[in-house]
Amino acid sequence: MELHPHEIKVLKALKAKMTPSEVSKSTNLPVDAVLRASSWLKTKGLVEVSEEVKEEVYLLDEGLTYLHDGLPERKLIAKIEGNAGIDELKKSANPNVFGIGFGWLRKKNQVKVESGLIKVIDDSKTDDEKLIEKIGETFLDCSILTDKELTALELLKSRKNVVSLKQKKDISLKPTKEGLKISDEVEEDNRIGQLTSKIIADGSFRERGFRPYDTGLWVKPTQPVKKHPLRRQINKVRDIFVSMGFSEIKGPMVESAFWNFDALFQPQDHPARDMHDTFYLNNPKTVDMGCFDEVKDKVSKMHEDGADTESSGWGYRWDEEISRKTLLRTHTTAVTARYLAQVKKE
Repeated sequence: MELHPHEIKVLKALKAKMTPSEVSKSTNLPVDAVLRASSWLKTKGLVEVSEEVKEEVYLLDEGLTYLHDGLPERKLIAKIEGNAGIDELKKSANPNVFGIGFGWLRKKNQVKVESGLIKVIDDSKTDDEKLIEKIGETFLDCSILTDKELTALELLKSRKNVVSLKQKKDISLKPTKEGLKISDEVEEDNRIGQLTSKIIADGSFRERGFRPYDTGLWVKPTQPVKKHPLRRQINKVRDIFVSMGFSEIKGPMVESAFWNFDALFQPQDHPARDMHDTFYLNNPKTVDMGCFDEVKDKVSKMHEDGADTESSGWGYRWDEEISRKTLLRTHTTAVTARYLAQVKKE
């Protein structure tokens, strides 16, 4: 059975039930490497991996304040002397403390009110106060709480921003009988798994050799790249039109000024032709002009004089050299112009 060097280290360290952290300290491997190796060993029946999910409780901001300063109701009890009046207590206490604490004092039956006077019935620490102290500034395993403490926890959960719960996963590793047997038989693998410039330079690869790779191992498929959302939408629109009977036409990305501008009746002195709007090219100096020779005279006449006696052109001298300049196509309408000029009349 071929084993990875990390698998061998984990097997040799794992003589009884251990946590990944304990194995990590014993092998000097990162915890992630221990978990990966344990997963491989589990598939080979050499290690048992068990998981136990626990729920832990911890104090939030308000709970930490109560831990250090005391609950609002505890502060109120400290201010009540004998049979105090409600109005008197309200004036002497902080409004926030009275607003929160007085309601909880009555809810927990620590005071009673008769004829506007407050009398303390029980000033001992309540279960929720004791639980706050027990939790402290750390995490507390809910499984060790007593029935009283669980009731107190529900009470604290009903208060805003006092406590919260989170799940913690405890993982333990244990060798199987086969794993223990193999760990005694297998030797640590010092062969090279990753070639580096240092190993090449010192020549140690000649003595250590290389670890073989199992190309038959199953690897979870990944999606390293995806089509851009805009490209997916373009393809969707294209499929719709093609299914309706339309044909898709294509044209060059490097185009001539003739098909990009002149054939679309844009004058040669138009601002959109300036360098800040259009990328002209030094190379290539020429491109395939298509049926340029067949239509250039008509385009020239349109620019200079118009199509007929009733229409007028731009009134300038059209320059063929300008129309032959190359540029990065600025729009797809240039492709349409090329295509329409070559399509048969029928």
